[in-house]
Amino acid sequence: MRFQTIYECSIITPLFLVSADPQQVELRAPSFKGGIRFWWRALNGNLGIKDMKKKEAELFGASNEAIGRSKLCLCIPAKQLEKIDYSPVPHWEDKPEKKSSRIPRLPAAEPEQRFQVLLTSTGDKTTHEKYQAIFEVALLLGGFGKRSRRGFGSIEIIKRDGNEYNTPGNMKGLLNLLDKINQGQFLISEDEKRIVSKGFTGEYPYVKEIEIGRKYSDMHGLLKTIGHATSDYICDYLGYAKAKDRLASPIYVSIIRNNEGYKPIITTLNTCFNPRYLYHKDQPNNQQDFKGAIL
Repeated sequence: MRFQTIYECSIITPLFLVSADPQQVELRAPSFKGGIRFWWRALNGNLGIKDMKKKEAELFGASNEAIGRSKLCLCIPAKQLEKIDYSPVPHWEDKPEKKSSRIPRLPAAEPEQRFQVLLTSTGDKTTHEKYQAIFEVALLLGGFGKRSRRGFGSIEIIKRDGNEYNTPGNMKGLLNLLDKINQGQFLISEDEKRIVSKGFTGEYPYVKEIEIGRKYSDMHGLLKTIGHATSDYICDYLGYAKAKDRLASPIYVSIIRNNEGYKPIITTLNTCFNPRYLYHKDQPNNQQDFKGAIL
């Protein structure tokens, strides 16, 4: 059978996602599908690599002819987005040594713009509902485009099939959504401030914990706070790019909002250094200080 869900989404923070022309912003379905696969892997850390590859192929397709193409199709109806020039390092505004003329700015999709995502699948209703949950978690925990791990490119769901969508803004709501993807593998901490995974192992970036921070009155102020924390606590444990070695930050900061304002939602992934990379051993692990400065 064929199932379809229509999402109406809104851009929360400037989104640095461009077309073949680097001066034109564009929403691309492959970026969203890649995000879905990333978060599905990160949320299934209890699976062995062999089982994970098998289940991922069943959900998202594989080059193996016996499996074939994905049963999931994502479509974003074409829409001309309004563009703004925005700095990927907004905290530089507060640094006297950084002259205004030297603060870099990049073309970005302007916040508050709405667009649709059509999520279509073939198969059974249960699998389609799992696709829904993965898509909704991917938008909640992550962003898209450049600097997406530092609050940029955050997107919220406004409606699902024409009905108002309530973004999970607390631990119970988030846990309920996670259970639809990997039931029983997450729990709320005793202090009720975090969701933690259980039984996750392996040398890849699986989800260790998720935290929702305090309220901020405006988006720009929160992005500046994230930028300051990135600068103040810089270390290899927060990601690096050196020569041929690189590590995407295992601390993923996204932004959600409600009637009260904006909140950071921080996902801590398992930190996996290249075994040949040893420089981090001489550095402090500033992950907790970094998160504390934002939360």
